[in-house]
Parts: sequence; C-alpha cells; structure tokens
Amino acid sequence: MKIAEYVAMQCMGCSDSPMILAFKAYEVMKKAEDNNENPYKALNDFLGTDVSEVTLKNL
Repeated sequence: MKIAEYVAMQCMGCSDSPMILAFKAYEVMKKAEDNNENPYKALNDFLGTDVSEVTLKNL
C-alpha cells in the first residue's frame, strides 16, 4: 500500500483524492500480481505516472 500511496501523491490534477487513488492503485497492483504481470508497470499505467521501478522497489 505504501508504494501505491507514494505514486498516487505524484498524480497532479487527478479527479479522485490521493487516498482514494492509492486504494484503487493498490487493487490494480494486486490484480497484476495475481495475473503474473508487473505490478509497478500496472501502477504507472493506471495512474498515468512514470515512477521508475527501482525507486518503487526502494520504498
């Protein structure tokens, strides 16, 4: 959840509040992991951000 919160805070001008976005982003990450996909890519794609995987792994 910490990673989803961090990236959600990077989203400027988003329609939802950062905490709502963080929850939705966390769900997207969990779904990606369940489907053996990259959760970091799914997170960035969902939020329209470009936070490096290295940065996310170091959080």
